[in-house]
Amino acid sequence: METEEGNTTTNTTTEENKKNNENRKYSMIECSYGKFSRSFTLPEDANLDGIQAKMENGVLEVVINKIETPKLQNRCIQIQ
Repeated sequence: METEEGNTTTNTTTEENKKNNENRKYSMIECSYGKFSRSFTLPEDANLDGIQAKMENGVLEVVINKIETPKLQNRCIQIQ
């Protein structure tokens, strides 16, 4: 995974068919092989330094936390 300028994240993966199934005949195959690329823009408050990603059983899980913004405080101003 790469994070580019402008908070764009790109994931590129290449999968190859590991089995030689040329002699088999199928009516439908639900697995695809080849190059996959997905890009998406992250929000302004995304913590780019804390991105975590893991691949398990062909599923990519990406965790992106928000940067904590200071909470606004109400102030009482005395009028004279």
